[in-house]
Amino acid sequence: MCRNRNPKDIIVSLGLINLNIPGDKAVNYTVETIIEHPQYEKRILINDIAILKLNENVQLTPKIHSACLPSKALSPQERYGYVTGSK
Repeated sequence: MCRNRNPKDIIVSLGLINLNIPGDKAVNYTVETIIEHPQYEKRILINDIAILKLNENVQLTPKIHSACLPSKALSPQERYGYVTGSK
């Protein structure tokens, strides 16, 4: 995952559909902090997730939207997760 990586070496590109074809609306951000799941298990890839805190606020655009998170009122059985991104 991100363990032992310098956050300053990570670039987050938003507004892209294909990383090989940068769009004119793409915006790059640098990472301030990497917050890994406290129970991450590299050996068996359990809780393989992290939050990247960016160095500045993201400006929302027609191609850059905020993530929708479930309400706390939902039980775990009623929650669906969505993952997006690329390597």
